[in-house]
Amino acid sequence: TPAAVPPADIPAETPAPEELSAAAPAPAPVAPLESLPSPEETPAPAAVDFTGLLTFTRTWEQQFPAAEPPRIDVSHKHGPLLVRVWDQPLVRATATMTVGALDQAVAQQFADAIIVQAEQEGPRLLFVSTYPSGDGTPAIGAYTMELSLDVPRASSLSVRNEFGDTNVVGINGQLTLNSVFGAVELRNIGGVARVFAKGEFPFVARGLLQGGTFVLRGSAAVFSEYSDALVVRSTSGAVEVRNPGAASELDVTADFCPVHVY
Repeated sequence: TPAAVPPADIPAETPAPEELSAAAPAPAPVAPLESLPSPEETPAPAAVDFTGLLTFTRTWEQQFPAAEPPRIDVSHKHGPLLVRVWDQPLVRATATMTVGALDQAVAQQFADAIIVQAEQEGPRLLFVSTYPSGDGTPAIGAYTMELSLDVPRASSLSVRNEFGDTNVVGINGQLTLNSVFGAVELRNIGGVARVFAKGEFPFVARGLLQGGTFVLRGSAAVFSEYSDALVVRSTSGAVEVRNPGAASELDVTADFCPVHVY
């Protein structure tokens, strides 16, 4: 069993997340894996360019019981992260590793060394993407890992994702996100969101039911259909706010970028 790795901290300029807690619902019978319903759809991220390379792809999957609302920590890099909800008392993690090289045997060897460390202790789940130490070798032309999590709707989530897009849809718990160089899309988030995003990538948040605090560095951001209090601190990235809720509050500070409220 791999040693536990603590979740990455949100930078100091963002508020510290509150302690995640929720009452556990009565567990429902777990359906066989092949009969589970498909989770909500999320947009496919941009693909890595493997032109001219021989590729090798492998997949990994594991599922975990969730008799009470999970508190999920994720440390991911070099690929997209998709978090979707379903009405099942379990968490299913699926990873697809694709490596391109001039020699397919080299690609396979590298892909086999890419792993997801997964641990569970009570309601808390930890997922850490790890790569071989030689990931800078010239023999490897390109590589990526797509990590997907299908989670109960009541889940809370704390994520750090570097060099990859992040899509989170439908969770009712708190969301803490640290995104470095990747597009972000958040939809129908039931809990308070606390987000830091760095890089000139699109940022879309729609349906923030309890608002949140967002610190953005270079992101072109669009917020829509939010409730409660929305706080945005943006530098060098335009901010667009559409269709605020009737009882919502808005606090935006923008440096070197325009703000549009509709």
